[in-house]
Amino acid sequence: MEEIGSFLRCQSSYRFSCKYGQPGYLDKADFSKSHDHEKLTLRFEREIAQNGKISFVKRHSESYDGRFLFRGLLESFTFGLLSFFLRAQA
Repeated sequence: MEEIGSFLRCQSSYRFSCKYGQPGYLDKADFSKSHDHEKLTLRFEREIAQNGKISFVKRHSESYDGRFLFRGLLESFTFGLLSFFLRAQA
């Protein structure tokens, strides 16, 4: 199951970042109209807060003024959050 999750994270990160750029997850326009962007953003922020002691999370927070590059954010996604993100894409 972990291999599938890793594959989905990698592919999602690559495709989304190529299409919308690294901070594209912050732009509501990059998601489907039926999607609750505020809820997704809150879930992203919760993931960052819950994983704040992990080295890559600390490094991203310090290196990019607290704004995560999408590839870094995706690393901390649970399978449920990854699924929620994939359904929300435009």
